[in-house]
Amino acid sequence: MVAGGPRSSCRRSRGGRSATRPARRTAPGGSWRWTSGSPRTGRLTCDELRGPSACRRVHWTRAPREARPRGGEPRPVPRGGEMASAPFWDALPAAAREALRRTGAPAVIRPGAFLTREHTRASQVFVLRTGAVKVWADRDGEIAILDVLGPGDLVGELEAADGGVRHASVEALTRVEALVLPADRFRGVLDAHPGSAWAVAAVVAERLRDANELRMAHFPDEAERRLASRLLRLAARFGTPLKEERADGVAAPDDAVRIEVPVSQQDLGRWAGMGRRKVAQLLASDPLRGGVTVARGTITVRSVAVLRLLAGGDDPG
Repeated sequence: MVAGGPRSSCRRSRGGRSATRPARRTAPGGSWRWTSGSPRTGRLTCDELRGPSACRRVHWTRAPREARPRGGEPRPVPRGGEMASAPFWDALPAAAREALRRTGAPAVIRPGAFLTREHTRASQVFVLRTGAVKVWADRDGEIAILDVLGPGDLVGELEAADGGVRHASVEALTRVEALVLPADRFRGVLDAHPGSAWAVAAVVAERLRDANELRMAHFPDEAERRLASRLLRLAARFGTPLKEERADGVAAPDDAVRIEVPVSQQDLGRWAGMGRRKVAQLLASDPLRGGVTVARGTITVRSVAVLRLLAGGDDPG
């Protein structure tokens, strides 16, 4: 089954277990691993349900021991904007972070695989360590992107709190490393470290505030403001300083950033509540013309201050 998804309708083997369901095995030293079919793969494999009866296989591979961050902290990612608050992981007390490391299972999710599926009932919670995921919902065949999350962010906190069905699908945009744990164990960590509940509250508050700001930008319809706010969120989560010179030899501004996440113009439109053509029109018009470039797998922002101004922030100059 998909992590956070329904049980697959694949045929069952004679032993009563799904023919493709992974079996849990204990590895030496008390740690665990998952195998499917051949134990040589070392993979955590799940069946991804696509439609009422068809299923295909997606793969989670356990994070290599030598690749896991040592000393605890996830790899630092520059956060180039002021809109995004500290990610969930950074807001946790040190004792709670250590408890999550001990309780959670490290996993690697390949690009295009789903961490959760909309309208399904499951209990997994994910703490992202590296990579990027897209949170989206399907409404009568139209896709609405709700957020793009990155290192340190939390997935599945709402369902862990109320036990409801998944409100959205979460899809890996890049190779993702995450800690995965059942909701009851996640709540157990929060109960054992009371201060950590405020980290979850901050996540929910920040996402509610962003949703309210996006709604307000529809009344009146301010497409530039909505697009700028989405670009600012990407810059805050994934931006790295841009150190290059233009063709005329002039250096890039100090606040220029490069966002290496595969988000297309269509994705930006689905996130900001407009069509791809409208996004292209805004990027080709002043004041964004030449200031934002959306290419395959990379977005270049030559002035975060201009985006902040368009999004309703203070005048940068």
